[in-house]
Amino acid sequence: MTVAAGMLSAQQLKVYPVPASIVYGRHNDDFTVQVRIPGGEWQDLYEFDVNVDNDTRSKVSMVSFDFDKEVELKVRLNNGLLQKVKIRPDKAGITPVIQGNQFIFRLDKPQKLSVEVNGNKLNNLHVIANAILKDPPSPNDKNVMYFGPGVHKPGDIPGDVFVIPSNTTVYIDGAALIQGKLLCNKVENVKIIGRGSSTRE
Repeated sequence: MTVAAGMLSAQQLKVYPVPASIVYGRHNDDFTVQVRIPGGEWQDLYEFDVNVDNDTRSKVSMVSFDFDKEVELKVRLNNGLLQKVKIRPDKAGITPVIQGNQFIFRLDKPQKLSVEVNGNKLNNLHVIANAILKDPPSPNDKNVMYFGPGVHKPGDIPGDVFVIPSNTTVYIDGAALIQGKLLCNKVENVKIIGRGSSTRE
């Protein structure tokens, strides 16, 4: 038991909270998704409602998290009966275990996946499984534009933009949502990193 506990603690899994102001407005309830280190406690992931494909404007679910070594995901289909599951890309070689209206599969490396249920390619589940971000920049660094947890909106700037100057690292925390654009105009030495997301109202 001591060995198993030690192995569990050596692994890392990071799930980011979602800003309270978007919890209901940005949620897609097609799926319920949880993640855990094998043998650990299940953690809920937030299922973002995302529009993809300029032609179809299909609504899909998207979840994201950071990990190293290995994790298990559990996905429940909330609407309809689960008959079959396809996880792409095919080269990932992932075969889920179906249990009633839910299924479980494992990941042993960071990757981006499309999960298609009952042959539905337009309203699928996007899984963004990232590597643990090592050595994130300090928010106190004068050359860092830091977007911490919460919703960020530009001030009174035309075009709803955040202007990024040269020689700047933009860090977007995994629990941050930027409502606007990052404008890099005639600049150099700019780096944008982090696990957060952006959107335009």
